[in-house]
Amino acid sequence: MLSFTRSKNIVKTVVDGSDSEVIESFGCKSWDITIEGILIDLDAHSYPSDKVQQLRALFEINDILEVMDNQICEDLRIQSIYFESLEKLEIVQGFNDTMQFKIKAHSIKPLEFFI
Repeated sequence: MLSFTRSKNIVKTVVDGSDSEVIESFGCKSWDITIEGILIDLDAHSYPSDKVQQLRALFEINDILEVMDNQICEDLRIQSIYFESLEKLEIVQGFNDTMQFKIKAHSIKPLEFFI
């Protein structure tokens, strides 16, 4: 499952002697993305060791990942992401062959310079 949140960068300046403020600039922050899922050993119905190792290896990639063939990300103009945290990795109670996971990621755009 994927979920997305986003906020804006807003620079506010308080006007001295009043309760007013001036908005100097604003722009959109990157997307905060939550990726949730389950890992299941459908063959041996035991702890899904190989799938946990694959998830760990994916999370440990210290680079950006290109998003491919995902309509939601295309609609939100998300082209690349990076992982921030692996927030949950736990066995589902009563199911020794099933692990839940939750990863936090962020969208990232290449920095563009104009001359």
